[in-house]
Amino acid sequence: MSTVTAPAVATVLLWASAAAAASLQVSPVSFDLSAGVKTAQISLQNLGDAPIDAQIRVFRWSQINGKEQLTPTGDLVASPPAANLAPHQDYIVRLVRIADRPVEGEESYRLLVDELPPPLPTNSAVSTVRLFVRYSVPVFFAQPDTSPQLTWSASIVDQRLQLMVRNDGSQHIRISALRVEGPGLNVSFGEGLVGYVLAHSTAQWTARSVLKSAASGTPLKITALGGNGPVSATALLQTATH
Repeated sequence: MSTVTAPAVATVLLWASAAAAASLQVSPVSFDLSAGVKTAQISLQNLGDAPIDAQIRVFRWSQINGKEQLTPTGDLVASPPAANLAPHQDYIVRLVRIADRPVEGEESYRLLVDELPPPLPTNSAVSTVRLFVRYSVPVFFAQPDTSPQLTWSASIVDQRLQLMVRNDGSQHIRISALRVEGPGLNVSFGEGLVGYVLAHSTAQWTARSVLKSAASGTPLKITALGGNGPVSATALLQTATH
């Protein structure tokens, strides 16, 4: 079981190597597919001057108690699961949903594409830092009548504002530019992508800035950008947690 850390480029790995860094690109960086779709394609591209070995894996994506988790699945597979890309080569990988049951509401997956390090020279005394990238690509299969339904709550945890949002709907929502305002309080969770709230799941985020004072029962205004437009909600600040 793994933890998802970001929606597109999830991890940058450091490796000692005598070779220069190659550049792996992945497109698209997300999939929103209808329930009847069985196959899709993702393009891998090597922009560098050295060959790249890549590993492609698919995991079922869930949010449990506000935490994002990945678990192995055989319902959706990548074909092939590995690729060797020559310099400046494009490579197509197929995604195939092989589950024989129909999609109920929405299914959520993460496609991980890892650039693999080459074998280290056994007799080389020279080493440099080489960056290896992992792409984490959201993949959704959904019925056409799905929609998110959000309920927000807010509390103070270790002097920091924590937002929790419950999605009782049957479709995920992508949250960016999340901001909370109230009397004497103006907290931004970042102007870019904050994260996803999956269907029938709960997500939470904690602000980095420390709050000097905030009273329980303070009314808050919550604004963000969702995948289909602005998000606006209100919540009362709950009793502080020590």
